[in-house]
Amino acid sequence: NKLYRIALHQHLRRCSTLTCLLQSQVLEIKPDGVEVRTPQGIQQIPADHILLAVGLRSRTEAAQQFYGITPNTVMIGDCKRVAKVIEATHDGYFAGTNIR
Repeated sequence: NKLYRIALHQHLRRCSTLTCLLQSQVLEIKPDGVEVRTPQGIQQIPADHILLAVGLRSRTEAAQQFYGITPNTVMIGDCKRVAKVIEATHDGYFAGTNIR
């Protein structure tokens, strides 16, 4: 899955309004953005919306800790249930279309 991760990261870097971080830890989600620890240090990233993708295994219990932090929290992909990439893509698409 390392090649998949590299290819996906290269694709996402083309999106000028998207910040994609690897090997990073979310420290705090704030109303105006997110605070993260990266290999380069702690950063404040301004954001209207935050998509947090963690790992490749279901960790539903950990994901449920994010409910209540923001009014719109949605589990998608393997976070919701282990499935195929196409199902995760559909989950992400429909979650994105519901952002207001």
